[in-house]
Amino acid sequence: MKRKIISIEIIILILFVFSFAFAQEEDTITDIEEQKHYEKGGYVAETGGDTLTIKKGEGFDFKIPEILITGQIDTKILLKRETNSLEDLEEIKSVIYEKGKILMPYSYLNEEQFSPYKYDLSKLKDFVGKIKLTAGSYNTILADGTIGKYFDENNRFLLKLYHLNYNNEIINDRNTYTHFNSFACYYGTRYDEFNVLYRIRFDINQYSNPYPLNIFSSLYNLRNFSGSASFSGNIANITGDLSLSYSYFDQINSDNYFLYKENRFNLKFLLEKDFSVEQQKRVKTTLSTDFYIGENLIDDIIYNPFYLDMIFKAILYFEPFVLQGGVKIQDFKLKDNEFRMSPYVFASYDFISGISFYATFKPQMKVISNIDILNLSFVIANTSYKPELEKVNFKAGVNINLLEIFFDIYYGYKSISDYLFLNNKPGDYVFTHYNCDLEYSYFGLSVESLHIKELKILIDYTYNNIISSTSNVTYLPYNSIELKFIYQPVGWEFITIAKGETSQYGTTDKTIPPYFVLDFSITKIISDNFSITGYINNILNNNYYLLYYYQQRKLNLGLGVILKF
Repeated sequence: MKRKIISIEIIILILFVFSFAFAQEEDTITDIEEQKHYEKGGYVAETGGDTLTIKKGEGFDFKIPEILITGQIDTKILLKRETNSLEDLEEIKSVIYEKGKILMPYSYLNEEQFSPYKYDLSKLKDFVGKIKLTAGSYNTILADGTIGKYFDENNRFLLKLYHLNYNNEIINDRNTYTHFNSFACYYGTRYDEFNVLYRIRFDINQYSNPYPLNIFSSLYNLRNFSGSASFSGNIANITGDLSLSYSYFDQINSDNYFLYKENRFNLKFLLEKDFSVEQQKRVKTTLSTDFYIGENLIDDIIYNPFYLDMIFKAILYFEPFVLQGGVKIQDFKLKDNEFRMSPYVFASYDFISGISFYATFKPQMKVISNIDILNLSFVIANTSYKPELEKVNFKAGVNINLLEIFFDIYYGYKSISDYLFLNNKPGDYVFTHYNCDLEYSYFGLSVESLHIKELKILIDYTYNNIISSTSNVTYLPYNSIELKFIYQPVGWEFITIAKGETSQYGTTDKTIPPYFVLDFSITKIISDNFSITGYINNILNNNYYLLYYYQQRKLNLGLGVILKF
């Protein structure tokens, strides 16, 4: 109780300080020129891009604009503001800062179609649709349909249907399959000064089980219904984003036994205030909060969890320095209450044009969201794990922009109490979370092309060095690399994706061998409304695993068509 009272007092104090900051100088950043990215008929059907695709779990696929800036501002928050009106995003990747211009990397949310570029206004439509149909080996069937309607500059509607099924590798002498089904409906409008997005989504996934004697029985379903309303606007020079949502989620086996069930009410908001200090100097204050309460059913016992994640941050733009400092408050309860208050520090320095250095120190408490983690097949929830507590979370690196190629070279170190990792429950081929203490360092390199004509290149490499741990840690390879090459000459698109990892623990006593998976796809654009596509996945026919005991598909291929109207 004492800890709870202290946390409430701290929150009240922060809100008081924040409100005091709002009462100060009313100058705001006005030197932002933004290229319009949503004109009448703002759905785009074009030959060179896939502007309507909504990939599973990712929401709207509108391209984010290039944003021209003559002063320094918090680019991460700015781009988050641009996308909040489309979808409630958990995290926005960092963007590149250049003098006078900010460009979003193609790896934004790991989807190249979010890259900034200018629309072909001659192809804008008020109504547009797309259907993608694909069939392949392993009895793969994919149907992906989208219908969008633009009513006026303040009202637009999107409907999305998705189905994917495929057979798995034969495991335990059993033929098994996986089905994904999704329905999503979005309506965006505007009330006075506020942009509003309403969203309804329903997902049903089914997993056939190669080990039918365990708790999952012969098969099990994941069902997830969610509805939300998101608001974005500006009052008295304070920019705000607010999201209210409800989710129902369950995990139920073929014997109609609930392995897990949850009802969750979620509130998120972000407040921002800009101040002009003097020429080329800016200060921004932000308050971001994520809060939910709910009811969980785990092992036939009902729990009432809550979670609060709040961060107050001040950002100082004093060229060539950018400094951020703040405090993060977290409070979580499932069975026992866990409270954490952590510092947040970030600093960057523009050394010369195209080269900047940065460092961060942001330890935090990490809490598992079962609605998210149970989407990984054959994983169950439990109540015995503790939240992960980072004692140290440090990262430093250098960003280099050379000849339209962006490099991020970094080093990091973490010391963690109760590190969360997946391991199987002995003898039943079921995975759940466990804790151990872990200390490790890591080195990474990211390479990304920005504006090389017709070609996009993404390379990510990470080396992990485990210094000490109280248990063998699963799914933390020493080396991992991801490659993506996209070549788009007129009328064609060629995509090559590769991922490789060295040997790692799949359970605490069994290892997964190293693998390198290579995928290739090709699309021939016949006309503005018709394309033919094909793919070959796992070309090297490697053995690799989603989780140990659950081998993924070997060499597989397919053909499909894309219709636009």
